[in-house]
Amino acid sequence: MRIMSLKKGPQALNVFITVAPAQNNATSVQYSALPLKTDLPFSKDASNIEYSPERPLLTLVTAEPVDKTLDFYRKELGARGWSLWSEKTNGKQPADGPSGVVHERGGYAHYITDKDPAVTLVLTVQKAEAGKLKVELKQWPVGILELEHKAYLNKQKQLETPAAAAPEPPVAKIEPRLRHRTRRQPPMPPRK
Repeated sequence: MRIMSLKKGPQALNVFITVAPAQNNATSVQYSALPLKTDLPFSKDASNIEYSPERPLLTLVTAEPVDKTLDFYRKELGARGWSLWSEKTNGKQPADGPSGVVHERGGYAHYITDKDPAVTLVLTVQKAEAGKLKVELKQWPVGILELEHKAYLNKQKQLETPAAAAPEPPVAKIEPRLRHRTRRQPPMPPRK
């Protein structure tokens, strides 16, 4: 017995394969179309795919570079009704803006949709073995974007504020001390 789930584009298929002993061990194949709650795109060279349309959740490995991967998801998710979110504007990214943030370990992007304004999709791209990338796309509450926007504003504020000169250490006020002169007492005679 073997059960497989297959996906191509927005279509999914559930396949059930068994051996039927009552029919001279003939192979029986049953299949049914599955509705997808969320259609998430796979890159053409994707491997090690884990996909759940119910959550939604997608992880895979690709050999495409980070910028091409971010561009692919911007195009494909855009065709499915998702818009790239801009941490700068705290809204939809303009068409001429970047497809995400690229950094030394990979990249990331956030997507929003008018269909369900309470959620966001977070795309994370990380360097993996053999020059490949691990891609993860999962749903988060939209409140995470507020935190990202605040972090962006704080970062911008730090960049715009000129580095202040180091403050001088406080000068301790020294009170004049009165000098007490003590007279040395002559040693006491020994007791008898």
